Amino acid sequence: PEALDRVAWEAFEKIAAEVLASKGFVVDLSGRVRNASADIMAVRRDSLGVETRYLLECKRHRGDRKIGLNLINALLGAKVRAGVDHAMLVTSSSFTRDVVELREQFVDLRVHLRDGAAICEWLQDYEPRHSGGLWLVDGWEV
Repeated sequence: PEALDRVAWEAFEKIAAEVLASKGFVVDLSGRVRNASADIMAVRRDSLGVETRYLLECKRHRGDRKIGLNLINALLGAKVRAGVDHAMLVTSSSFTRDVVELREQFVDLRVHLRDGAAICEWLQDYEPRHSGGLWLVDGWEV
């Protein structure tokens, strides 16, 4: 967790995707696809077969580089454009005061914010899937 803001951005995206996959989501890393709405598309099917679709934008930043309204507004637009049920901004840092003050409004719009502390909680609760755990190619440096 203390190295979260130093991992490569691609590794940060894969870590977020792996955590979601371990919680039953089917994930697609789309960050390198031109015109993709976000970095990760995640789908979970409930026991009745109903799908809930999530769009995730991942921002691996140093702890002192906070996420502002411009990125949240862009995520909201991407959510609408992609036609998904929920959007989530996942960051290794934190959010500006403006964003924190509007957090409840974003929740009403089904835009969810997860900062570095929340990601550390995800990692503490992480359990590898039966089919295997986190996959990162050799050579990733923190």
